[in-house]
Amino acid sequence: DELYVTYKDNSNDSISPTSVARIVDEENGRYALTFHQSHSPALQNVKRITGRGTITIYLSHTCGIGTLGPPMKAAWKNSGSVSWPDHPGDVVNAPFAEFYNRPMPHLEQPVPVQDFPFDFSKYQVVHMVGDSIMSGIMFKNKDCIRQGAACLRRSNVGSLGPRNPTTSLNTYSAETAFMKQIENAVQSHREHHIPDAQTALLLGSCAWDLATVNSLYTRHSRGFFTPEDHAAALAQLIKSVRTSYPRIAIYWRGCTAIHRHLVNCDHLERTGERNACEARMKYVSYTRSKQLDELQKTILAKLHVPVLDLLELSYEMAEYHYPGDALHYVPEWNDFIMDKYFYPQQPPPSALQQ
Repeated sequence: DELYVTYKDNSNDSISPTSVARIVDEENGRYALTFHQSHSPALQNVKRITGRGTITIYLSHTCGIGTLGPPMKAAWKNSGSVSWPDHPGDVVNAPFAEFYNRPMPHLEQPVPVQDFPFDFSKYQVVHMVGDSIMSGIMFKNKDCIRQGAACLRRSNVGSLGPRNPTTSLNTYSAETAFMKQIENAVQSHREHHIPDAQTALLLGSCAWDLATVNSLYTRHSRGFFTPEDHAAALAQLIKSVRTSYPRIAIYWRGCTAIHRHLVNCDHLERTGERNACEARMKYVSYTRSKQLDELQKTILAKLHVPVLDLLELSYEMAEYHYPGDALHYVPEWNDFIMDKYFYPQQPPPSALQQ
């Protein structure tokens, strides 16, 4: 089963819960919950906790449905996630229970997050190539992507804009989409006489991989995913980059958490919109995002590629998604990770943006 459980103290009037549970399904009808304080920046000004508050429980999947990847649900009419209206005429995002004014559960310290040894401000240019999550990190908001350099969060970020790969990472797209964009990026900084040794490449792919409904390549869709193919493609991509550009530093942006309980396709009135929502969400789950993250870390550890680990940090901040979106995070969350973890100081103006 896939659950998401939060505690919010009565003194907490921010958008964020006071703590989020890490959950272990004991597979006997019982769950072990450990509540950890959230890292959310919204909690910085919260008053001293009272010790009483609200526990909210969301249920997304049962019976292991959240572990299934393509093509296991090919004949299903919907994603198999659990969602219902709470009251007639009142739509909620997922089944949930709220327990008001309850004693605070025992709170553990925040889950340790990676002490990022990375300072991207030291590079003249940082090329970011990857999925739509990466675009959210690169640009100030999703509406200004086509504005180019003026919309970038940092002066040394190399913009590829909408030309980023719009496909999952697989053994077909690794060369035809990802390497093609990397080659374009390298050409852009070389045209500005920026040495490869002063350049970093931040790669990442999770969102498209988890949302795709295909397990095989077809000429109508480049996007397909199986764990085995993805692992081979990831190793292939890293080796290709190192062979072509041995002096460029390579980093990998790990997966961000998916919060399936935030999306309820049933409330959409038009059949077409509802069906499109179900297709988009068919294989999306936190369980699969965690599995993919672990798979990537295993491959990258063998290849000695540093990973920017965002899974735990994003897991406890479901409130920073766009409304009705289980995958993408709002600009405030991207500002938070850029300021706190990627760029401890602002970089100087880059020659690439001049």
